[in-house]
Amino acid sequence: MQAKLFCKTGSLDGVECTITDEVVIGRNPACSLQLQPPVIARKHARIYFDAKADSFFLEDLGSRNGTELDGIRVSKPERLDRLHIVTFARQFDFIFQVVDEAAAKPSLETKPPSPQPSPPPAPPAPSNADRTMIERAPGAPSGGEADTRPAGVPADIDATIIESPVIGADSRPDSYVLDFASTGGQKGKVALEAGNNVIGRAAMAGDVSVSREHAKITVGATQITVMDLGSRNGTFVDGSATQGEVVVTEASTLKFGSVMAKLVRCPG
Repeated sequence: MQAKLFCKTGSLDGVECTITDEVVIGRNPACSLQLQPPVIARKHARIYFDAKADSFFLEDLGSRNGTELDGIRVSKPERLDRLHIVTFARQFDFIFQVVDEAAAKPSLETKPPSPQPSPPPAPPAPSNADRTMIERAPGAPSGGEADTRPAGVPADIDATIIESPVIGADSRPDSYVLDFASTGGQKGKVALEAGNNVIGRAAMAGDVSVSREHAKITVGATQITVMDLGSRNGTFVDGSATQGEVVVTEASTLKFGSVMAKLVRCPG
């Protein structure tokens, strides 16, 4: 399993490292990830992979200014999931992300070869149930063409058969991004996945008006909603503070703290 630890905001923007076994963070030159700010301890924290637990863990190494996991100070080794915000010395937000979580594991069991599938049956002949019949008035001229009326249609009705359209089975739903501009003039985009998306300071260019876990945007099959997560400076839709979940569209103006944002649709 492999993970990445990287910073996208502040004076440490661009600092990153790849983790396969263990990384020690601190000012000491011997540390795997050396950070120079004086508020960082010489050996501040470490992230390591526990093969028995099949998971990464975050551990503070007794630093004076502490290590936080998603805004909560770490006092013992904490198991890490796929995506977290790790904060060192209450100032430097890093994103932890597992990059090959679903790596396949070999099976020790010997299995017989799977039988070869039988050839698919021939497609059935078209059925009149999938067609639309437009009738002409009785006695209308047929132009001398051969009689192509389906069985059961009276001879005095000249029927024209129109195939029903087929909707593409491989069509994909549209996806969305959150286009924002911070109070410091920084602009950016946050990709929104289907389901719940937590919006916080690390995603919003480190804007201090945005809480670490500020709001939740839920992308559903038929609608998109936003809900404030108890942030200090609030979440607003079209100038009104949100109360519970609020439905939003591309026409809505969103505000997280002092950061203005809009939904942008990306066709599937």
